Amino acid sequence: MTTNIKITSLNGEWMNDWFEKEHLAFKPTFQDKGSKKIMNTDKTATKLSELIKAIDSDIYGIQEGPSSLDEMRLFISNYLNDKYAAEVGLDGSAQKIYVIYRKSFFDNVTSLTHTYPKWKFDNNGDYVLEEGKFTRTLSRLALPSKDTQLGSSSHILNHCLLIMVKICGQILKKKQIL
Repeated sequence: MTTNIKITSLNGEWMNDWFEKEHLAFKPTFQDKGSKKIMNTDKTATKLSELIKAIDSDIYGIQEGPSSLDEMRLFISNYLNDKYAAEVGLDGSAQKIYVIYRKSFFDNVTSLTHTYPKWKFDNNGDYVLEEGKFTRTLSRLALPSKDTQLGSSSHILNHCLLIMVKICGQILKKKQIL
């Protein structure tokens, strides 16, 4: 029997603007950066939660998440029926990167770690291996599955998902596949 893990990368689009600064609560409304348009926080949070539920992944890499882990946990509790847990990356003051994962699928999850050996890969699709250049510190999370068919721990690298997709796209374009 094969078990699949579904992984998705999403952009939270300035989730930190959804929250009060003085205490842990959602603002009723917020304003997009550089816009005069007033947004309804509940509608916006509902839209993101409906997308997450529709995709139905086991793991999400979230970019532009809220400023604090407690704020992400409040979003998960209020909009995702507390079915996910979250870990936050080190970088970003106003916009954090997160890994959220389905609680029912993973057991004994370790905290995010941030130390890695130097990596070499093709940064720009020129077929030359170079030291990795990342705008944020990579975050690794060990997610041992409750499903014994998966065997050893799964390691998820948030933020790398987008970089990998970008690099693969560049390579495929050079090979005239896309």
